[in-house]
Amino acid sequence: MGYRILYFYKRENTFYRERNTGRMGGGRKNRQAGNVSFEEKGPLGEQDGDFPVRVFFCGLPEYYARAAGLGRWKGNFPIPWNPGQLLRLMQNCCEYVSADAYYLEEGFERELEALEFGFTPGRQRMCPELIYRLTGQFRGIDGILYLAEESRERQGELPLQDKLLRKLHYFFYLGEKGEQYHILEENLWNEYGMPLMPVKSAGELATCRISRLLVLDDRQEGGADRGALPRGSVYLDLWSDLGRRTQIAEGRVDIKYMSEYLYLVQNLDTPRENGYNVREGNEQCQKK
Repeated sequence: MGYRILYFYKRENTFYRERNTGRMGGGRKNRQAGNVSFEEKGPLGEQDGDFPVRVFFCGLPEYYARAAGLGRWKGNFPIPWNPGQLLRLMQNCCEYVSADAYYLEEGFERELEALEFGFTPGRQRMCPELIYRLTGQFRGIDGILYLAEESRERQGELPLQDKLLRKLHYFFYLGEKGEQYHILEENLWNEYGMPLMPVKSAGELATCRISRLLVLDDRQEGGADRGALPRGSVYLDLWSDLGRRTQIAEGRVDIKYMSEYLYLVQNLDTPRENGYNVREGNEQCQKK
């Protein structure tokens, strides 16, 4: 089945109504849940065909409400959301496609956070297929800084392309020396003759001659150590943390920030505009 990403976006001037909930004012029969757009697009990377990543999107109404009273809508438009129904709808969509990760359109996300909705995206780690794809697209990388999660072990190696690893001069590791550290250390030395260098802070990299650094942030919590990073670095956030993205956007415009969420936003048009243009988006990303 592969890795499945579900992307929720807000549809304007659309109302979702459950089956058999009555009639709208004016006597027209209620459509049976026909206003929720739910389609499958993908896979990402059609050129290669080796990445079982599928993207689904689900259009949710701008104003979500339920029928009330004697089969008629009460009050004036727009009608505010009914949070319980909206939450149930979103959960059902995730279960329907067996989603491994889900994301919300950014403006939609802010509205749900204001409601303290308890349905917060961006807490899923980027899938290995997209890590592999994205790290192979950045040019001129000769050093990697891996920021490890202190409280969680990662089994196995990082899914990095061989052609990238063979060009590296440095591979730094910031975090506790757990099982993944020893796996990385052994494989880097055996396969590429490269030592894995533990550091206590990003500032220790200042003495190294690094043309372009790739930061792999694998922490669920914590801000971006933006001040100590070399100019022109690439920051790949494996957890799509909004706080880290904001910090880099506001303080370090010379750093290229990427995440799974941002990859979807940049390379897949929203359905309200041109529709999902997967092939064109991937080609544009590869040219960067």
